[in-house]
Amino acid sequence: NRDHINRELDITSECVDYRATGGGFGVTDISDPEQALSELQVEGTSLDPSEILALSRLVAVGMDARGQLTDPELRARYPRLSSITSAIPDLRRLLAGIRGKILPNGEIDDNASPELRRIRREITERRARIYRNLESLMRDRSASAIQEEIVTIRNGRFVIPVRTDSRAQVPGVMHGLSSSGQTTYVEPLGIM
Repeated sequence: NRDHINRELDITSECVDYRATGGGFGVTDISDPEQALSELQVEGTSLDPSEILALSRLVAVGMDARGQLTDPELRARYPRLSSITSAIPDLRRLLAGIRGKILPNGEIDDNASPELRRIRREITERRARIYRNLESLMRDRSASAIQEEIVTIRNGRFVIPVRTDSRAQVPGVMHGLSSSGQTTYVEPLGIM
């Protein structure tokens, strides 16, 4: 369609001129949003934090482009570009609601909500209590039963390394053996 092609070429020419005069769109860190947007079309679907972060970057770039082309002089000089950017909805409140809640690595920040902060603090305190209990248990047991005084995690559970031949001295659930078979990883009954 010749008219469509000419419109697209006019938009491209405006972009080239806009860039040549120092304008920019900052699209270098933008990933293709198609997959995330298609997931959002399914009712009850949610995005993981890294997908939300990628979409928020896209929204921020759109908001920036929208803001750049609000000047009446620029709107007159780049009518096609300003027509595109003026159609971008104002999503500043959405961005403000997301900003600071997702860390750059895609994890949810502890301070995203008071409830999350409370839960994560409680998890940290419980883990510390488990570590202290296991360290105490290792000190109290016969030195010959414990392979090394180290707390580790196996199958998502806190375990201590027990000499396989002394396994009966530490009642609990076995979560694996070392490659040599000399060490059994036990989750003691007292911390389950």
